Amino acid sequence: MILKRYFRSSAIAYGKTLSPDPKLPKKTKKDTLSISQFFIDHKTTRVKGGNGGDGLVSFMHLKGNEFAGPDGGDGGNGGHVIFKIEPGLKSLNKIQSIYEAENGEEGRSFHMKGKSGQHLVIKVPVGTIFRSDNGHIIEELNEKKTMFVSARGGAGGKGNHYYLSNDNKRPTQFESGHKGEQFVYDLELKLIADAALIGYPNVGKSSLLNALTRARAKIGDYSFTTLHPHVGVVEYEDFKQISIADLPGILPDLTRGLGTKYLHHLEKCKILIFVIDLSLNPEQQFKDMTRVLDIFDSSLLQKKPKIVIGHKIDNQVSKDNFALLKEKIQLPIVPMSAQKKINLSKFLKILRHVYDKYGN
Repeated sequence: MILKRYFRSSAIAYGKTLSPDPKLPKKTKKDTLSISQFFIDHKTTRVKGGNGGDGLVSFMHLKGNEFAGPDGGDGGNGGHVIFKIEPGLKSLNKIQSIYEAENGEEGRSFHMKGKSGQHLVIKVPVGTIFRSDNGHIIEELNEKKTMFVSARGGAGGKGNHYYLSNDNKRPTQFESGHKGEQFVYDLELKLIADAALIGYPNVGKSSLLNALTRARAKIGDYSFTTLHPHVGVVEYEDFKQISIADLPGILPDLTRGLGTKYLHHLEKCKILIFVIDLSLNPEQQFKDMTRVLDIFDSSLLQKKPKIVIGHKIDNQVSKDNFALLKEKIQLPIVPMSAQKKINLSKFLKILRHVYDKYGN
C-alpha cells in the first residue's frame, strides 16, 4: 500500500543544483560529553523580588538650632527579578531553582533615600514559556516580547520626615519596607532546533547527529541511550547554520517511550526528519511514526516539510529494503550510514535545500 495520505502537498522535487556545500565536523579532543551539552526543556524555579528598605527615624541637629526637625529618609526599593531573552541560548540547563533580587537599603539622615536594590536579570532562550502552579500560561518570550518582570521588588518605607505635621512636630513613626513579590514558575522551552530527528529507539539518531555536527550525544547498543534531547549545528560554506535536534526514541504506543514527552517541541520545529532502520521492517517503522504524530497533532504532518533517512544502508538486507521502501513512500529518502559515512554531504545539501524553500 502506497502511503500518500499526508504527503502530496509536501513532496519535494530536487534538481541537480543543490545548496552550498556543508562543512562536515572535525572532531577534536575537546569534543567530550558534558552536562552543558544536554538540552533541558523544563525547569521549575522560585523567584523573589527584593524587600524594600525601612524608613529612618532621625532628627537634624544644626549649629544654633539643636532641634531642626526630622530628617529621616525613605528606604530604597527592592530589585525586580527579570527574565530576558538571549538569542544565542538553546537550553534551560543554566536556570537555577531559586532567584532572589537584592534588597533596598535603609533610609539615611539629611532626607537621603536608601540605595535601591539591583535588578536581577536572568537570560533565557527565545521561546521560553512561563506557567503558574495550575498550568496557566503567564507569559511567553519571543522576538517581540523580550522581557518579563517575574517578581517586583517591594517599595521602600517612609522615613519620619514624611509624618511631619503641625500637630506632630517631632514624629517618631516610620514605615517598614514592603516585601518583594514571590512566585513559583514552571519554565518550558518549545523551540529547540530547525530540524528534528524522529524514530524508534536505537535506530542510530545519535550516531547521525554526531556524524553531521560537532555534538557528542551518547551512543550505546541498547534502547533509550538518549535520555535527553541533544542539539547540534551544521555550518555551510556561506556561514548559514542549521540546528538539528536528536529526540529520545518514540515507541508506537504513546504511553511508552521517553520521546513522547518531547513531541511538543515539534510544534515550532521547521523540518521533520524520520530516521528509519532499513534492516528492520522500515515500512512499518514509518507507519508507526506517522501514526504517533497524527495522534499527537495531525497538523504537524500536513504543514511541515519532511525528509526520510534510510539508515544503516551498509548491508545487503538494508539495500533490498531500501528499494522496496522507495516504492511505498512518496517522500525523498536518503540512504545513509553514520558509521561508514555514506551520503552525509548529500543529506546536508538536501536539508539546506528544504530549509531554504520551507524553513524561512
